[in-house]
Amino acid sequence: MQDLAPSNYVRLRGLPFSAKEDDVRNFLQGLYVRSVTFTLTATGRASGECYVELTDAAAVEEAKKFDKKEMSSRYIEVFSVSESEVSWMIRHGVIKSADSNGTSTDTSNNYVVRLRGIPFSATVADIKEFFSGSLSHILGSKSSSSLSHCL
Repeated sequence: MQDLAPSNYVRLRGLPFSAKEDDVRNFLQGLYVRSVTFTLTATGRASGECYVELTDAAAVEEAKKFDKKEMSSRYIEVFSVSESEVSWMIRHGVIKSADSNGTSTDTSNNYVVRLRGIPFSATVADIKEFFSGSLSHILGSKSSSSLSHCL
């Protein structure tokens, strides 16, 4: 059975593709936002979604009151995020876990790129060379589906 315990994160959907961290912080006016992590499509473009780390469960409930409010004439959906989803995102490098002081590392400039159609002969070195040193991590392993996620 999947863990559906609440977390300190919300997911925003329907963002303008041009949205920046400050836009999200302004949208959630009055709430302390620890971090904002935008997600990208498979082609590397803005997906119109982001994950927002808040201070506690009460802040998550306050953030949910912004559901269906507008940002740049687009209505934004606000969803709570389960602990299991947060754990998956941490394991896959989408977001970083909190440090020992309970504050999380800034993730606003971290992105995950999912690669498809990589030749079976490709190696980690080939991926790093292709991206010319702009990667900090390569996640996943060489398998029949080949290398998959890069940071």
